[in-house]
Amino acid sequence: MTMLTTDDPSQPCLTIRTWILGAVSCVLLSFVNQFFNYRTNQISVNSIFVQILALPVGRWMARVLPPTIIRIPLLDWSFSLNPGPFNMKEHVVTVIIANSGTGGIYAVHIITILKAFYHRGINVMAAILLTQTTQKILGGFPLHVVAWHFSSSIFVQMPGINILTEIVIGYIMPGNPLASVVFKTYGCTSMGQAINFLSDFKLGHYMKIPPRSMFIAQLAGSVIANASYFGTAWWLLSDVPHICETNLLPKGSPWTCPSDTVFFSSSVIWGVVGPRRMFGPDSIYSGLNYFFLLGLFAPATVYLFHRLFLEKKWIRLINFPVIFAAAGYIPLVKTVNFNCWFIVGFVFNYWVLKHHKQWWGRYAYVLSAALDADTSFMAVIAFFTLGNYNINSVNWWGGVTDDYCQLAKCPTELGAYIPKGCPELQ
Repeated sequence: MTMLTTDDPSQPCLTIRTWILGAVSCVLLSFVNQFFNYRTNQISVNSIFVQILALPVGRWMARVLPPTIIRIPLLDWSFSLNPGPFNMKEHVVTVIIANSGTGGIYAVHIITILKAFYHRGINVMAAILLTQTTQKILGGFPLHVVAWHFSSSIFVQMPGINILTEIVIGYIMPGNPLASVVFKTYGCTSMGQAINFLSDFKLGHYMKIPPRSMFIAQLAGSVIANASYFGTAWWLLSDVPHICETNLLPKGSPWTCPSDTVFFSSSVIWGVVGPRRMFGPDSIYSGLNYFFLLGLFAPATVYLFHRLFLEKKWIRLINFPVIFAAAGYIPLVKTVNFNCWFIVGFVFNYWVLKHHKQWWGRYAYVLSAALDADTSFMAVIAFFTLGNYNINSVNWWGGVTDDYCQLAKCPTELGAYIPKGCPELQ
């Protein structure tokens, strides 16, 4: 696709069509992503689905809506229900608003572990304030579009920022899990918001979207997404019995909250126990600190081998930050997930791209969005229909929630508590 080097400033961006399509899409994406965040098999729907669907719907609205002028009382402001053909700028801003509903709200993890794991109450207004403030922390800082060049490098450093904030607050306030997760949330969310803002600004710059319209769309999308994520989480935490409590859930129940379980474990490791007792010089896990050096020197090793063996073109394709960042999903996903990702990625993004490039260019992303959307739609329908009859899952080998290793949760340290079903350590 060739980007236009000229701009048509007469094209409107923030039309009533933009707000309706963007807001509805943002709410739906937020609901679906938070809904599946609590389930064993997590599904994430991205804004590609909206990008595909918004165009025909926007053109349909341009065809059926009347060109009526709506005037706002007491304000010298008016807008048209149909300002003309649905244009590219409207399409872009719609996707930007909807994109706010795809990233998740990190602070919702805090609310979840408080209610479902620590079994402590939290005032609803305090919870809303927490989710809104964590997402708006960058609102008062100027963002420079030139910084998009560093967005990919920032992304792979996010797991490191996560650990760094936990180490810092763990030494400052040991034994306080709530302080640990709140400090980590504010630290990590600012980085994630920066990446999202930069990505949107890059798109807006290419598509000639006015900066003020970009900022309004991002701010509005963030507010809408926060409300939708929080509302969905609060509803499920209040309505689903024993959500996240795997020992009390009915057999086959999908509400196991894998990502929140990891978040809770993190609060115990870095907050309750603390980094000094967990990874200090006298701890049993002190050897793990050497992996910081591994992360430091691994990319340099790739660069060195690339310079020594210039004829080996594949060496430069090795990206250890991406590999290590992917390994961060291991507590959430199982080996079958990595195997599926590898197979699908290899087939479509290597074999199909190499041998059927035209087909790949036209249909790969459309197919991906269609499969994501249909899977999410059917899962939500199944929840509201089969769930009423306590039918939580289909009994088949792919629906098993573990890796067929019954000893995976058993302790390995002598003197540790031995749960039922685990062998005694000699």
